[in-house]
Amino acid sequence: MREMPAFGILVAGALVTAIAVVGCTDNPVSQAAQGAWKQGEDAAGRLLESVGAERSIDQSTLCTVSDVAVVFGANLPCQAGQKTAFLPRQFGNEQLPIMFAAKFCDLRYQIVWNPGGVVCIYRPLSATTEKK
Repeated sequence: MREMPAFGILVAGALVTAIAVVGCTDNPVSQAAQGAWKQGEDAAGRLLESVGAERSIDQSTLCTVSDVAVVFGANLPCQAGQKTAFLPRQFGNEQLPIMFAAKFCDLRYQIVWNPGGVVCIYRPLSATTEKK
C-alpha cells in the first residue's frame, strides 16, 4: 500500500474540518456566514429594485410575434418579463432579429438569435432615437 503524501493528509484534514465547521448550525462561524449570505441576498434585491429590474421572469408562457411591423413601431402583445419569440414570416433581412432584440429584449438576460428569429425576455423600450 502506498503512503499518502503529507500534503494530501493536510488537505484531507482541512476538508474534514471545513465540513464540520460549516455543517454545524450552532457554530458562530456558520451563523455569521448565514447572516452574511442573507445580507447579500437583501442587498441584491435592493439593487434590482433600484434599477427597476423584474424579480421574476415568466417562463411558463411564450409570446410569439411573427409580424415584421412590430420592429417598425407596431404594438407588441407581450408583457414585460415574458419569454418572447420573434419568428418573422419573411426572410432575407438578417437585421430584423437584431433590430427586434435591440428594441424589445431585456439585455440583462440571455438572448438566442439566428437569421430566422429571436427568443428573449421582453422588456418594452421607453424611447428611441435615430441618427441619419
